[in-house]
Amino acid sequence: MLCKLQRVGGERAQKMTAEGLSFLLSKLSIDPDLTLRQLADDLDCWKVRYLHGRDLWSSRTRGRSLRGRRAVKKVLAGGGQNLHVIACIGKGGVVHYETKLGSNKYQHSNEFIRNTLRKFADVSNVVVVLDNAPCHARAEAVLAEAEFAAATLLRLGPYSHMLNPIENVFSAFKSAVKDFMTERRAEIIAVPPGITMKAHHQRFLLEAAETLFPRVATAQLCASCYRHTLRFHVKVAALEDMHVCC
Repeated sequence: MLCKLQRVGGERAQKMTAEGLSFLLSKLSIDPDLTLRQLADDLDCWKVRYLHGRDLWSSRTRGRSLRGRRAVKKVLAGGGQNLHVIACIGKGGVVHYETKLGSNKYQHSNEFIRNTLRKFADVSNVVVVLDNAPCHARAEAVLAEAEFAAATLLRLGPYSHMLNPIENVFSAFKSAVKDFMTERRAEIIAVPPGITMKAHHQRFLLEAAETLFPRVATAQLCASCYRHTLRFHVKVAALEDMHVCC
């Protein structure tokens, strides 16, 4: 950070001029929390501007955010819409599942519950178990309808995934999706001409969901995950504490 070499009365070269020191002190008086790295960057820009009359502030690659603002870089999202796999399982296997691109709101969730309940001739012995996801906020409205009034809705408490067998089913499914994406990585990266990156990526997501979920979520896996939750039922009935684990 050598601004200028000076020889005064036989003294050794100064690494900091009086002007540079004054500049740094003025910066610290404005913002005492500046780091050494930030001060060094500011001094570099000041040095070039002071010695050569050039302003580097417009082309800096690093800097501080305005006071009260987050130091973030705004970027455009280029990954396209999320793909939601919405499913309902019983101890005998998958009852119903759907895929949906984009956000999944309570209207879509309620319609999914209706489509699921319509698969039963008699819903009087059906218990719908839901977690506390935001899209389930108005599920009671479905069971208030005359067509589904005989069904029962059971909401799990917060941090109760050990009582929800579908959690482990989806863990196995997500693992299979990761393997699928790894194996097809070269195809995913190579976007064909005439097709947008968004449409190209969504095609692979849909293929993964429609191919892998029926293959992974077998009746055997669903039954195994259901049996895994049974050991927690006794503690629930006895109102005992449980570790938040699977």
